[in-house]
Amino acid sequence: MNIELNSLKTPIISNVNVNEIIDSNVIKNLLIDQIYKKVRWREIIEHMLKKNVFEFVEIGPSKTLSGMLKRFKKDIIVRNFNNIEDVDSWLWLISILKIKKYY
Repeated sequence: MNIELNSLKTPIISNVNVNEIIDSNVIKNLLIDQIYKKVRWREIIEHMLKKNVFEFVEIGPSKTLSGMLKRFKKDIIVRNFNNIEDVDSWLWLISILKIKKYY
């Protein structure tokens, strides 16, 4: 199967090597690697904190990752979304706040 991916404008952080990546060819290879290599979640969060990322989003019915994030730094902001309707509501709210220059 041939799947075409475009290169990204915003980098993702690989859970295989903890590098920021925008190149679609590298992403394809890393998607294969992540099937059998360990996830480096702790290192990814540490990398993000060093880059001054302190707001995170957890999507799903559990708050497991939120609890783990709070162990890194108490003042981290975690938004939890249980379903697509929650995400849609949040995106709508952000768009309104940006228009009014509150966010």
